[in-house]
Amino acid sequence: MKQKTWVILAIGVLLAGGYWWFSFGGQKTADDESAAGAEKTVQAPVATVKVAPIKKGTLVEEIAIYGTVVPAAGAVQIFSVPYESRIHHIFVTEAQRVSEGDTLLEIDPSPDTTLQTQQARNDYESAKKALEYMQQRFDLKLATNDQVLSAANKAGVGTGSSQIGERATPRKRKPSNDSR
Repeated sequence: MKQKTWVILAIGVLLAGGYWWFSFGGQKTADDESAAGAEKTVQAPVATVKVAPIKKGTLVEEIAIYGTVVPAAGAVQIFSVPYESRIHHIFVTEAQRVSEGDTLLEIDPSPDTTLQTQQARNDYESAKKALEYMQQRFDLKLATNDQVLSAANKAGVGTGSSQIGERATPRKRKPSNDSR
C-alpha cells in the first residue's frame, strides 16, 4: 500500500509542477527582462508597417452634411432687365463658386420684345426720313417752321440737337428781293 501512496503522491507532484510551470513558468519577471535586454540589443518591432508604392492622384473624402445654405447678409444681388427676356444659356451650376465679373447666364429678348424693338427702329427711321423730307420742303419754301419742328419732335430730335446736323433746326428764310 505504501507503493500505491507514493505513486499517487508522485502523480500529484507532477500535476502540481505542470500547473505551476504553465501558469508562472512561461512568464518573465521585470528582473528577467532587464537582464535579457542587457544581453540582447535587438528588439522586436512595436507596430507593423505596410509599405506601398507612391502614386500621384487626388484624395477624395466625402462628408454628408445636412442643412440649409444661406448667402451672407448683403451678398444677394438681384438683376433685372427693362424688357421681357428669356434665359438662353446658364454658365454656372448649383453650389459653384463664382467671382466678380464671371458670366453667370446669357439672356435673349423675348420674341415680343424683339418685334417691339424692330418696330421702334422702323418708326424712328420713318420719322427721320420725314424730317429730312420736311427740311427739304422748308429749303424750297414749301413748308413752315412749325411743320419742320413737328417733324423734328416726331423724330426725337430737339430744336438744338445736332443729331441730324444743323438741319434739325429750321433756318430762317432770307427775305426775297422780289417787290410784289
